[in-house]
Amino acid sequence: MPPRKPHAALAAIVAALLAIACLAPVRADFEQGLQAAKRRDFAQAYAHLLPAAQAGHAQAQLYVANMYRRGYGVERSYAQAARWYRAAAEQGEPSGMYNYAVHLREGLGVARDEDAATAWFEKGARAGHSASMLNLGLRYFNGLGAPLDKVLGYAWVHKAAGKGSVPAIHRRRGLEEELSAEEIKRGRALALTLLR
Repeated sequence: MPPRKPHAALAAIVAALLAIACLAPVRADFEQGLQAAKRRDFAQAYAHLLPAAQAGHAQAQLYVANMYRRGYGVERSYAQAARWYRAAAEQGEPSGMYNYAVHLREGLGVARDEDAATAWFEKGARAGHSASMLNLGLRYFNGLGAPLDKVLGYAWVHKAAGKGSVPAIHRRRGLEEELSAEEIKRGRALALTLLR
């Protein structure tokens, strides 16, 4: 490979500096929005978080979605909440994946879509989100929006319980009453292989 020309290296440095400079106001808006939310000044929080969300800040998108879902500082809108949860989810935000899956499962602001809900629960589960693991496990265990596979379902619930999820710990106990000792053993072994 031929050496880079000095002007190409300089152009790369300038581009990197411009990108950093553009991110600074987004981070500032996000931080100011968080501070306002902590003060429960939701109108001010929204005024700062929305521009950060529009600029692609995944956590700001998640906060804006939560504000729409609960009606904090804005009129409640499940459609807007779903839109912003999806934006955060598409950027790899596990809580966005989980919440968007819930909206799809329940038909909150979007058309109900069991298959898409399962896909987003799985993405969240694979990102280590325990509530996504629990929901994915229950979908497999009950054959709702996923193929019926009690052992795989139990494995995901067991994995969530291993992360300390209290709801998963309780659900795991209930699932164990419906499984044989061999199925439980296979499910626990399978849980060890998940997320590798």
